[in-house]
Amino acid sequence: MGRTERKEKRTALKRKLKKQGVSDAQLEGKSVRELTAMAGKPPHLHRRSSRPIDPVRLIGTSKVRLHYQDEKSDKIYEMSLRPVGKKWAVDYRFGRRGTSLRSGTKTKRPVSLRAAEKILMDLLQKKLAKGYLVVSS
Repeated sequence: MGRTERKEKRTALKRKLKKQGVSDAQLEGKSVRELTAMAGKPPHLHRRSSRPIDPVRLIGTSKVRLHYQDEKSDKIYEMSLRPVGKKWAVDYRFGRRGTSLRSGTKTKRPVSLRAAEKILMDLLQKKLAKGYLVVSS
């Protein structure tokens, strides 16, 4: 793909994402590959702060902390990628805020980075669907 074609594609992707409600600040500096990935995701995954985060932004982050609170619950859920030699493990911790957190791993044995990222993203999307909000990443 030539320079002109990349520029045209980037412009078209930005236009599409803006129609979905993504801000200019979130689009700034993104590559064509990142914009393409964002365009394939539901719009609610592109927002920041206490809303669900953009999965593309998460890749490369070692730890994500989620919080869920309603009239009965005040829960924390943490998930992280941990290097094991040349492979990776997906670990998690959860529990009520203010108590010691229980921990575990989603990978019985180390997996490739791509597989670990997929497991982490699937877990993140399940938690966001349940109402958890991202506290930090």
